[in-house]
Amino acid sequence: MLVKRRLRYRLLVVACGSTAALVAAVSVRGDSVPAAPSTPANVDEIAAVVYRFAAENGDPDPASVSAAYADGVAAEKLFYDPKSPNGVPGQVIVVVARGNFTVYSASRPRAAAPPTGSELHLVLDVATLAVKLWGVSNSEPDLSSIGSPFAVPRP
Repeated sequence: MLVKRRLRYRLLVVACGSTAALVAAVSVRGDSVPAAPSTPANVDEIAAVVYRFAAENGDPDPASVSAAYADGVAAEKLFYDPKSPNGVPGQVIVVVARGNFTVYSASRPRAAAPPTGSELHLVLDVATLAVKLWGVSNSEPDLSSIGSPFAVPRP
């Protein structure tokens, strides 16, 4: 798929797993440059991490899972405090799974029920796919506000 753009210089870095492709385009008005892929090459690896994590938190078969590449600061602001200047440094993958989740591992008073939610949120390190931040809630964040969402299929 090609995208028409008006630009003089364009530098595009696409990171997929542990590899990165560097595409440089010098053009004048009307030239076409390749668009970034709508689904990353390592989507199966992302799926394995997400679905394992979902199963550990009460829902082995979420209704749907979507993700987007984003800046770590934007990701933290999406889930936590929008005024926070902090965040996970660098690029991350933000994942939202929809289902019925129970956080059995949460520390809580003896008689309290574990936290539950219909949305599982994960922030993954781009290079290692390690979980940097996570939580459950009953509200769905807008992934399109921080990146281009893509579907994460069942492994």
